[in-house]
Amino acid sequence: SSRSRLSCACLSGIFRSCTLRFLSPATKHTAMASTLPCALAGCLLLGAVAIHLDPSVTEAGPARDLKPLTDPACDLKTLTLNVLTGNRSEGGTNLGEFLEEQRLVNEAGAEVICETGFNFGASSLAFLCANPNTHVYSFDIGAHPYVHTAKDYLDSHFGAERLTLTIGDSTQTLPAAAEAGGVLQGKKCDVA
Repeated sequence: SSRSRLSCACLSGIFRSCTLRFLSPATKHTAMASTLPCALAGCLLLGAVAIHLDPSVTEAGPARDLKPLTDPACDLKTLTLNVLTGNRSEGGTNLGEFLEEQRLVNEAGAEVICETGFNFGASSLAFLCANPNTHVYSFDIGAHPYVHTAKDYLDSHFGAERLTLTIGDSTQTLPAAAEAGGVLQGKKCDVA
């Protein structure tokens, strides 16, 4: 069976649509994909499906045909060296996943991206590098010492106006964002 997982974020009013993407366990290539309005995605009210990429996807996986961006600010290794500085991270993103996240953002034409779990900012970096018009809204509990270092690093390269980091328990901060009318008054997430 495929190791890729789909999970549902059931938050009324934050998300507009979602892309369901299933990876073939044998080839790690997309076996099926479908974009649906959130009302049809099987979540309560107007939720969204969050895509968790298979951790075994590497440069030989679905992102193999994508070229890394030439902007030095978009180098995953540079982010890792500047932010972690001796700390071990929880989870992480390899180059294949990093490029696949960029491709998914561009394929969806997404400009407002929401994520739960900022960690050291690898996915946020991918989203910011995908398109100069993206804005990332990230929700993180802030338990790791490098979270603020990563936010400062990304702000210095992309501007603080493109990355909003909300620190706190996401079981409270996400519903609060939904109650407030979206991640920013009137802004819904294109991709979550």
